[in-house]
Amino acid sequence: MPADLLGGCQWGDEGKGKVVDERLGKTRHPGRSEEINYTVNARWNGGGNAGHTVVVDDEKYALHHLPSGIVRGDIKCVMGHGQVIDTEILGQEIDTLRKRGKKVTPENLFIAKRAHIITMHNKKMDALSGGRIGTTGRGIGPTYAGKMNRTNPRVMDLIEGKVPDYVREGMKIQNFLIEKYYGDKPIDIGQEIDRLRAEAEKIKDE
Repeated sequence: MPADLLGGCQWGDEGKGKVVDERLGKTRHPGRSEEINYTVNARWNGGGNAGHTVVVDDEKYALHHLPSGIVRGDIKCVMGHGQVIDTEILGQEIDTLRKRGKKVTPENLFIAKRAHIITMHNKKMDALSGGRIGTTGRGIGPTYAGKMNRTNPRVMDLIEGKVPDYVREGMKIQNFLIEKYYGDKPIDIGQEIDRLRAEAEKIKDE
């Protein structure tokens, strides 16, 4: 089947979400004679700071994690394994859309089990670094670092059995830096894993 790909090569905030939504709202594609109805809207990377506003039938929706197609009828939306997810924020976003009458179910939202989860350790490391690497303080940069180091939890780690030892080890390393390098209070690993599991339970059926 035909597919359209939109990418950005700068720092983000380029209006990609608005362009995607503009395309989803049309049935005729430029350069093609046939009418097109998009059936899938996939977001493959990025975190919850991207945010874009979508207007459908004079209703305004502020989205962060979710692909913009989630507010446009029966389009299937995919959150790919390249995304880093704040489960608490995602849960709130889903709840808000449902309360406004939008369909958000396992039939139209698919979350990759290998997508990495933003932890409180990631957020604290981001905040303590003072944004020196150009991050927004939401833990996105440190989460991608944990992904590359293979020490960060994934969706599947929180909903499928025992949390891997490498996740706990990664949190121990971050706690060491938080306490010994930055001089701040470390985060209780057991409590954080319990919190993440509880949040993941809310989205595991999506």
